[in-house]
Amino acid sequence: MYFFSGSIRLCTENTVWNPKGITVAGLLNGLPSTLLEGLQCPKDIYVYGDGTILVADYDNNRITKWDPNATRGVLIAGTVQDDRMYMSDLENYRIQVFPLNTNLISPEAITLIGRYGQGSNIDHINQVASIVASYLNPSLLYMADSKNHRVLVWDYETGTTQLVAGESNTFGSDSMRLHDPSDTDNHRIFLWLNGARQGRTIAGNDTLGNSDYQLNNPSRIRFDSANNLYVVDTNNSRIQRFNLVSNGC
Repeated sequence: MYFFSGSIRLCTENTVWNPKGITVAGLLNGLPSTLLEGLQCPKDIYVYGDGTILVADYDNNRITKWDPNATRGVLIAGTVQDDRMYMSDLENYRIQVFPLNTNLISPEAITLIGRYGQGSNIDHINQVASIVASYLNPSLLYMADSKNHRVLVWDYETGTTQLVAGESNTFGSDSMRLHDPSDTDNHRIFLWLNGARQGRTIAGNDTLGNSDYQLNNPSRIRFDSANNLYVVDTNNSRIQRFNLVSNGC
């Protein structure tokens, strides 16, 4: 299996990233800070092709921009450019979409997923923590179904949902199960190929810590144009980059 992300082809079954992370935003010691040199419980990032990143610095209530090799962030403001916004309505156990190309002050949301309430069946969800549209097929919407410890994919064209990673309503740290679909409580980033029955660790060493080889409740990942892996290392209040070693092809 392979795909193109940026300019480099990846044969994902054999792709290797350096297990030693590089701190590209936040303090090296993993401590929180309100200064622009640091972060405090970051939740998400956006990575530009040249490695510049925008960080949602959650507990500091700000978005900061970090250029490559920067030692402090720049306070900025952001804008929305898409024509729709997906939101996980956690306590109502549903995914809502709001149209943005409208003059209405409060546009009406459409429920895409979760019309049947909380549950672990394939047509139910239980607190989706993250939503990502497929890079290769925009009609596919991937959901981290947090409390069911699984990843689901919803097909916009067919209206169907499928299980793609984890086992419904059961968690673990082996190669076939997840603990929260971001695998945050296993303190690792897990690569799970489409159609596979198990995955493998590509970042973190399955133990909590703040060394270059460890993570502490990671929450998001992104890639730059060279397919280097960026990890939002939330409880270490930093962003780690794991450089691509081999594309596996």
